[in-house]
This record gives sequence, structure tokens and C-alpha cells, in this order.
Amino acid sequence: MTIRTFTELKQWCAGAAEEFGDASIPICVMAFRWINRGEDVAADELVCWQEDQDHLRLAPAPAIAIPIIPDDEPAVTPFGVLGFAAEQLGPGTWILNPSLNMPELLHGYVILTGVPNPAPWRRPRIILARSV
Repeated sequence: MTIRTFTELKQWCAGAAEEFGDASIPICVMAFRWINRGEDVAADELVCWQEDQDHLRLAPAPAIAIPIIPDDEPAVTPFGVLGFAAEQLGPGTWILNPSLNMPELLHGYVILTGVPNPAPWRRPRIILARSV
């Protein structure tokens, strides 16, 4: 099952905490629909948008901003994730790497759907040609 609403996410976390004693032990899949910032959406729907040049906002409450890096590999240190990478799964569909792991709260893969092309976090690469 792919989680698409905050109600489903709360139910998942409650069930995981009850069954495993820690909701971050099992791993879920959350699908966040891409919206334009300020767009009206159903209050319960999991949505995301470009917060600024380097961050995505995942909502609804508690809304969190996560750093996205334009590289193909995430920036992970022994102290935590400094930046998530995004891998395109298909047109408009991306998965974040690594998974979102919030100890004792939840652990899940984040899928973004409806992402514009090109994705906002993909900075254009400039190639200069020189004559030989």
C-alpha cells in the first residue's frame, strides 16, 4: 500500500508502533503529489513543493523542509543526512535517496509524483565547446 494522505500516515505509524514498539522499524512508502506553492489542496493530502532553490517542503503538518542536492548521490555523514538525492523513476515520478528515517516516528521511502520537467532541483549544466 502506498500512503497518500496524512490520515493513512498516522494510521500506519500507530499500527507500526503498536506492533513493533517503534514506528520507525517497518518501512512504508509515501507518495507526495507535486503542487505549485500556495495551490489549494485537500487538507489531508500528502503534497510537496519547491520551498526555495535547495529545499523541498513535504506537507501537511508537520510540514518539513528537506535539502535536495542536484547530484545523483545523497550527502550522508555519520551525523545524519545533509542532502537527499532524487532519482527519476519515470516521467514526473522521482524517489528520494536515502529513505526518510525519523527515529521512533517513521521510516519510509518518499516518492514524488507530478514533478515538472525539468525537475526544479536539477540545475542546468553549461558545457562550453572550444575549437581544437
